[in-house]
Amino acid sequence: MNIMLSLAAAMLLGSLQERDNPAFKYWSEWKVGAWAKHKTIAGTEEQKIEIETTITLIEITSDKAVVESTGKTTVAGREKPTAARKQEFKLRDPKLGTIDKEGDETIEVGGKSYPCHWILTSTESAAGRVTMKIWCSKDVPGGLVQSEVGSEGAPTTKTQLIDFGSK
Repeated sequence: MNIMLSLAAAMLLGSLQERDNPAFKYWSEWKVGAWAKHKTIAGTEEQKIEIETTITLIEITSDKAVVESTGKTTVAGREKPTAARKQEFKLRDPKLGTIDKEGDETIEVGGKSYPCHWILTSTESAAGRVTMKIWCSKDVPGGLVQSEVGSEGAPTTKTQLIDFGSK
């Protein structure tokens, strides 16, 4: 699972009104070579899945950002590398969905505090109501500091920033 793909998928829910793309905004503040590493934990304690992803900015223009994701997935103690994947974020996106709530707060991840803007989105699916809360900070390449995705009767999937840097 790609962290940025999860972020984008949650934001694609809802109306089809074109507006500024937050993913582009958070990458556009950085130079090529900037990167962020995240860890996602999904499933139950008995069937835990850990995904470690590094996302690197490989191209930036006035209207698009291109990133490459690499990483590994660990299931039942078995580690498997994930194939490198490129993803493009346009300045404006006609598919961005609605936001239920949003606000600002400082959160602590990995012993460091980040001033974040958070958004909460939700949608109905065949499995029930799915909610996603995303905390983003301009201090981190790509913005993503933490996210939580949950649905009724299923464990919450949590993603957190591990490290980041720039070249």
